[in-house]
Amino acid sequence: MKSKYIIVFLLGLFVFFSCKQEDIHLENTPPVRLIKNKILVILGEDYYMRPGILNYLEKNYNLYDENSTVKLFTYESMLNSSGSLILRSIAEAIEHSDCDIIIALGVPEGSARYFTQVKNTHPEKIFISILPMEDTLPLEACCDIVLDFKLPDTLLNEEEIFSVTDENVELLLISSIFAAEDMLTNTNKLSISIYEEFNRAFFAAYSVLFSHAPVVHNFRLSPYLDPETSIPSRT
Repeated sequence: MKSKYIIVFLLGLFVFFSCKQEDIHLENTPPVRLIKNKILVILGEDYYMRPGILNYLEKNYNLYDENSTVKLFTYESMLNSSGSLILRSIAEAIEHSDCDIIIALGVPEGSARYFTQVKNTHPEKIFISILPMEDTLPLEACCDIVLDFKLPDTLLNEEEIFSVTDENVELLLISSIFAAEDMLTNTNKLSISIYEEFNRAFFAAYSVLFSHAPVVHNFRLSPYLDPETSIPSRT
């Protein structure tokens, strides 16, 4: 069953945090946004060992407290005692969490089957997949938003490694949480596209994460283009 809102983003990511000032004054730090819904953050193999991407959540939302509205389910928890990956544990974790929003970061290939299973049973839940290992097409059928990056033109061969900084990954994660919350709030009166909804959430997240940097450098958000037809995603 197709999700009510389906969109795929092509996100140009460039490293721009290479220079940091030693003395940063944060007297005008924006207030922390209240999270009203239960959120499950799923961290795949490439991200569950990167605590830097969780700094904002840990600092502001008591991430590791049992009463926190934001819960974690990591790749490590998807493995059985022999180290084999059990993908159905993703569906079990979502059901057990009784969450309203699922934000998946770097989910393993094959996860879309279990996302679809839960989405069919609970169409009211918001699913957002960030930088997935899974193919985009099956995720489109079960996720409200799919975020992927465009490889830079300087990446000339498959042997080169393209990495996304913790700061950029955290920005995508917080943007997705803000966007999902707004989507739940505006379910019956959404007057803008899902693309625009995420675009607003992206810049809201940037403002709270990097309030000392008033200008957003080198980011370009654009709808996904089908490689064969060059048709952009509908929304």
